[in-house]
Amino acid sequence: VGRELSFTPMEQYFIAYYVFFFVWTMELCNALNMFEIAYATVIWYYSPTVQGEREVPWFPVLRGFFVGFAYHFGSLALGAFILGVLIIFRLILVAMAKIATEAAAGNPVAKCLACG
Repeated sequence: VGRELSFTPMEQYFIAYYVFFFVWTMELCNALNMFEIAYATVIWYYSPTVQGEREVPWFPVLRGFFVGFAYHFGSLALGAFILGVLIIFRLILVAMAKIATEAAAGNPVAKCLACG
């Protein structure tokens, strides 16, 4: 017994939108996380040294989150958007390459072109 799902064109657009929005959101969280760590590293590296010890402010990662969210969120969102588009594009190309490789199973020229 099997089931088959059928979606209207509008539902297909909604699914594509949700998949893209999920990828974009995950890339935005990743970018904000990398910014926090980079900000904390810069604060530690450039903090003044007094009597052999660094004077690092409290909670540099949390401070990095607030600075990234307040002052750099647009740049992080744009970068995450570009990465989201490229990831979706890459997934499409990987699927096309897999289909082409399976279709060219008996053809040695197509197998050579597919680097297999």
